[in-house]
Amino acid sequence: MSERIVTHDRLVGVASRLLPPATYESVREIYHHMRHAHERANSVYARLVDLSTGRMELLSLMSAVTRLFLSLARTSESGRKDVTLRLGGGVYVVDLSLMEAETLAELYVDRHHDRIDRFIPQEGWNVVDIGANVGMYAVMQSKRGAKVYAFEANPECYGRLLKTVRANRLRTRVAAWNQAIGGAPGWGVVTAPYGGRGTPAGFVTALEGPSEDTNAVSVKPLDSIEELRGIERIHLLKVDVEGAEVEVLRGARLILTRVERIVIEYHSPTLDEQVTQLLTGSGFSTVTRVDVLPEQHVGLIYAERSVGERTTLNQSQSDVGPEGAQQPA
Repeated sequence: MSERIVTHDRLVGVASRLLPPATYESVREIYHHMRHAHERANSVYARLVDLSTGRMELLSLMSAVTRLFLSLARTSESGRKDVTLRLGGGVYVVDLSLMEAETLAELYVDRHHDRIDRFIPQEGWNVVDIGANVGMYAVMQSKRGAKVYAFEANPECYGRLLKTVRANRLRTRVAAWNQAIGGAPGWGVVTAPYGGRGTPAGFVTALEGPSEDTNAVSVKPLDSIEELRGIERIHLLKVDVEGAEVEVLRGARLILTRVERIVIEYHSPTLDEQVTQLLTGSGFSTVTRVDVLPEQHVGLIYAERSVGERTTLNQSQSDVGPEGAQQPA
């Protein structure tokens, strides 16, 4: 495709061809009245038009946009609901606010996680997804044939993740936990910006102990997750936890000995340096970096072990054998 960002006028033009005249006029009026006030909302959803593989998928996207604009016109938040997007042959349950739809654009339009062929999961791979949000990355990799172990701290996102996995009939390929991952056991509270709608930018703040806060979640190091102990070989570890990447790595020293490749996000120059140092100290070499938001110094690090080191580690683990292995339900 020659244009990644599809304009508002193009989206309305498509509507004129697909919708009955009366319905089209209603949609066009809504779009034009709210065009400038919700330009960002329109641009994110419009970017996804090129992922539509047929009329039904395009209509699902347009329905979501219309519902979004109508909800923004309301004064009460009580009407907010999840919305189902059908794009690229997949089904995705996202919050109506649009924020979670940005992840779809990053994955399928910008393809931030597909820049190097040997980092693209294949049939039979084991993929661990830390910071799974609503499951878009997990679904993407499971459709490629991988077994995905997904961890998401936000209960609302986790609920949509489960709906998305069920809608795509991938329950045998995606195992999911409503669990925060960090450097040490403890408790944290989930915070999402933009009035709770910005879940892809959500983060967990540490608490001294259990809390009555409805967003409080337990925090565990990755090394303490029993369900991962029986996996001798983790082909890819993906980490996107909005600034807590260093803590995740510090709590995964044992797991990292079984990881072959990592794609991990950083959110500042300091975090970039710290993550790189931890990866180097754990035997990984940086392959490349991808600028996601250069002006905010947000990007992805691709790192991997050498083939020789993977062979040595795999032989060592086969001799010792896993302890406490359990398969996720």
